[in-house]
Amino acid sequence: MSHRSIDAYVAHHDNRWLALLGWGAAALKCKARDQWIGWTQALKLQRLALVANNSRFLILPDVNVPNLASRVLALNLKRLSDDWLETHGHPIYLAETFVDPHQGAVLAQQEIPPTTNEITMVKTLLDPVELEGAVVTADAIHTQREPAAYLVEDKKADYVFTVKDNQARLREAIEDLNLVDFPPSAPNVG
Repeated sequence: MSHRSIDAYVAHHDNRWLALLGWGAAALKCKARDQWIGWTQALKLQRLALVANNSRFLILPDVNVPNLASRVLALNLKRLSDDWLETHGHPIYLAETFVDPHQGAVLAQQEIPPTTNEITMVKTLLDPVELEGAVVTADAIHTQREPAAYLVEDKKADYVFTVKDNQARLREAIEDLNLVDFPPSAPNVG
């Protein structure tokens, strides 16, 4: 019987448990990952130990904190490689996690060259992806006219972007709508 080590984490705030995460060795065979990396069988056998698999990620049932999953995962990834080095004797260079396709999925990822930023790469990333009728989510850095127009006009998709306080005019325009609740189909106050 083989032993598979799991590194477990508890996300907590003010002594209250919020989420549980478990990381383990990556599976030997994962077609989507192997195609994305593009490694040979020999290279995969040599470097697979440098990949960690997010085997468990649970937001506890009584916890309802906006953006908690993204925040917990981001904080956990900041320490994962150092913890792995201490526990297993080598760092982690890639962390993989999988999404229930009925809840949503990551359809495309791309490394951003150091000479540019992710804003300029949206079209390059999404051009080959069929998005008609889909809802695309993105973080606040993409809350700009060009990505929105590209998604609606070129890709025939809808979008949900985050609006932060540093986008005062856009935020004011949204507040002027006097929406009671989200989604947009909710009853209007004004």
